[in-house]
Amino acid sequence: MERLPKTVGRLIHLRYLALCSTLATLPSSLCRLYNLQVLNTSKWCWSGRFPQNMNKLCNLQHLNVTSGFISQIAAIGRLTSLQGLAEFHVQRKKGHKIVELKDMNELRESLEIKNLENVKSKAEAVEAKLNQKQHIRSLRLEWGSSMKVVRNGDEVLEGLKPHPDLERLDIIRYYGINSPSWLETNWLFNLKSVILTNCKFWVSLPPLGQLPSLRVLKISGMEAVKQISSEFYGSENLKGFPMLEFLKLECMPLLLEWHGVEEYPLFPSLRDLEIKRCQKLIQIPTLATHANMSIVDVGPINNLEFSLSPSPDNLFTLNLCTSTICLDNYLDRRLFGAIDVLNLDMIYKASVSTIDLQAFTSLRQLKLSHCTQLVISETPKEETIHSILPPLLNYLNIDSCGVTDEALSCCLCNLTCLSFLEIRSCHQLVSLPSAPILCQLTALKVLHIKNCDTLVSLGGLHVLTSLTELILTHCPNVLASTISEEDDSSTSLLPSSLMSIEINSCGLIDSALSKCLQNLVSLSTLKIYGCHRITSLPSTSVMRHLTALKHLNIWCCPVLTLLGGLQNLSSLEMLQILNCPQLLQSVNRQEDGDDILPPSIKLLELHSCGVNDNSLTLCLQNLTSLSKLSIEGCNNITSLPSDAVMCRLTALGELSIDDCKELMSAAGLTALINLRCLNIERCFKLDSMALLADLRSVSSLKDLNIMDGSEIQSLPDNGLPPSLEYFSLLQCHPELKMQILNKNGPDWNKISHISQIIC
Repeated sequence: MERLPKTVGRLIHLRYLALCSTLATLPSSLCRLYNLQVLNTSKWCWSGRFPQNMNKLCNLQHLNVTSGFISQIAAIGRLTSLQGLAEFHVQRKKGHKIVELKDMNELRESLEIKNLENVKSKAEAVEAKLNQKQHIRSLRLEWGSSMKVVRNGDEVLEGLKPHPDLERLDIIRYYGINSPSWLETNWLFNLKSVILTNCKFWVSLPPLGQLPSLRVLKISGMEAVKQISSEFYGSENLKGFPMLEFLKLECMPLLLEWHGVEEYPLFPSLRDLEIKRCQKLIQIPTLATHANMSIVDVGPINNLEFSLSPSPDNLFTLNLCTSTICLDNYLDRRLFGAIDVLNLDMIYKASVSTIDLQAFTSLRQLKLSHCTQLVISETPKEETIHSILPPLLNYLNIDSCGVTDEALSCCLCNLTCLSFLEIRSCHQLVSLPSAPILCQLTALKVLHIKNCDTLVSLGGLHVLTSLTELILTHCPNVLASTISEEDDSSTSLLPSSLMSIEINSCGLIDSALSKCLQNLVSLSTLKIYGCHRITSLPSTSVMRHLTALKHLNIWCCPVLTLLGGLQNLSSLEMLQILNCPQLLQSVNRQEDGDDILPPSIKLLELHSCGVNDNSLTLCLQNLTSLSKLSIEGCNNITSLPSDAVMCRLTALGELSIDDCKELMSAAGLTALINLRCLNIERCFKLDSMALLADLRSVSSLKDLNIMDGSEIQSLPDNGLPPSLEYFSLLQCHPELKMQILNKNGPDWNKISHISQIIC
């Protein structure tokens, strides 16, 4: 239906009407549905306009419509039964002024009033009677994006006094100078959330501390505020912010001092404090230790004090991100034992010593980021290395810091509880610590080393007996040197406890890879990405010990040519080979008659590799457990293997062939007795008509997807498999498409049994 008939206006008893996206226009008779209670246009995508007299729907309670359409309705204030009005855009023309809200006292939940710069005076604002909207719980008052002071801004906000049951208040881009009187008292005693955003000329914060229910306070972009005084906390007979849990101060460039009140309990319930981009701030008040703190880009705060409590429940998080802090003089040392998570970011002048961080006796997580001049005080020789980090630390992340080999050894010394370690972008690091240091990390399970371009040696990594996950990525000099024959051939470079390894864009060579994988009997996942120097996978003598390996991913290794002893991975279930153009180009049957791939494989993906007709046959023979096969971008394949090979793939249920430009024959598909899903895309030389004819005998097929079926003018005379439930034939011949869409004609009769067809 392209349009709603004019006769819809006769349905005078209609209560509910939903408009779909196909309607192009609405008749004016719609406005005669005086008993209509619900008008749902959520699925109506139309750029036109509502009829003029929509305000005559006097019993309308629910109007589900986008905000752009709401602003079209003139004199919307006549809809006094309306319960939902997400947005109201104030205009200066008649029928769109703020006075339209006057009698709409059934509005509930949330209301956003925008373009308040179009309100002329306090008297006009008062006419909206917001103080009578008892069902509104969330109110957003928003001015436009003008960058100048609005003369009547103070008066307008004064006249927009909400109902005392309001729970959330947002004030956006208010261009007045002073606070309204209704924010100077506890009139809004039910308020739980206040958000003040980009009120650039507001000079003094209102006394929000006296609001007994306030839990969330966010203040951002108040550029004129120079200090937060004691008036901020409210009257003397009330605690300052007794229920506040979250406080955020952001983008207040002139804020210099944030004062407290002596012997006055402030923020007793505070859980999270964020201070960001307050570049001149030099003082904040005493806070409780149970508040998690995030301080980003602030001035040289020199009075950071906390009321301490011995209870372990008061542990909190501290995030510091500012270039002006000298760590040695920044924090009151009585505070150290109460912090369990510490994040230091962009502390350019940081100097870490034993006194600095060992005093954080409760610290569990530490992240050092972009501390480019981070140094270890009096870096010792290896024989005198001592611990500088607290012993209970279980998470350590060092990112973009100036840490050296000796400094890293000091950091890791005696961390017997450490379970996660990440080292990223540390460009002075040459070697990981030696075995005597790393053997102390008895709990370490996860190690990530990323973007360390000067790192050459893994040090004593093999002694990490609890390590289960290792990621080495973008370290071009790691594993790049030949392993000496004098090295103990029975010792791996890596610990035998490893279960998952990822080596990405490193200088990995063949001998180093073999040495890494030696005796890794617990390894279940191996990922090798972007290693441009390896030419062969390890030999049988190495691979046969990887008895737990189930997942092997090899991506973007351009000179990798040989599979090595891959066929000996007896537990391998998933093999991905992507963008390895020389791999599988020339593969011969093994001399001892073994297969070139292990028969345990269940999922095989060959994408943009050198596989051809012969090597594909050798790969697939005897893969009796294979359930999913994906071949993509392999342009050396002209034909799928013969029936004699394909009939052995008795478990294969899903086959996808994409962008194999030279593939001409897929006759072997008919031997796949359990194939349920077949996807063929961008195989332009494949005879699609012959393919469809052959598929008739695949009695198990349920899903068939063929892309680029432009050559298919008609369907086979014998039809498609009776088992088919889903058939997608995109870009097919126009005549065939018309038959399918119209559900008639000789070809339609061949597929009418299929429940879902897309063309």
